Amino acid sequence: AKLRPMSVTPVPSGDVTVTVDGPIVTVTFTRTEKRNALTQAMYHTVADTLEAADADLGIGVVVLTGTGVAFTAGNDLADFASGASLDGVQHFLDAISTVKVAVVAAVNGIAVGVGLTMLLHCDLVFVEPDAVLSVPFVSLGLVPEAASSLLLPRVIGERRASDLLLTGRRITGVEAAEWGLANAAVSPVLDVALEAARRLSLQ
Repeated sequence: AKLRPMSVTPVPSGDVTVTVDGPIVTVTFTRTEKRNALTQAMYHTVADTLEAADADLGIGVVVLTGTGVAFTAGNDLADFASGASLDGVQHFLDAISTVKVAVVAAVNGIAVGVGLTMLLHCDLVFVEPDAVLSVPFVSLGLVPEAASSLLLPRVIGERRASDLLLTGRRITGVEAAEWGLANAAVSPVLDVALEAARRLSLQ
């Protein structure tokens, strides 16, 4: 079958960058001054990229990663409290939970809230050994997002999921791998994730 032209739009700069290397799309959170906290605009960019990659027969894998000390520190609470529409996060959650294109996460550092819950919708997850992951919904008085109260127990077991969700405690990348939340704790994580993406794209 003849492949359609690339439909993924590269984004060379900004709070999210998007690069295309053959069948692999890499989405990088680059808002380092805010530890890659996600705004509605960032959510829309990632969701649009996931949907475009899913529709393009020439794309096999989308890799999600971050820059600096964080994968993402979660939602930008100031952005959420601004009164603007929150349809960006819904757009992202709809996209990441329904696309058929393979999604690989390379967790390079801090992963808080959605930084962890989005991993439950990825096909492969790799983490830096010293990455720190947490879902502090209880301390914020929030309901767990992204179906995490359903999916997290399925992935790591009910007792461990209760520990994370009810206490909000932090775990390391090594623990995440031991618990089955990640495929492996490795460094440099992006290199390993891209190699896995290359293998997937050949299938």
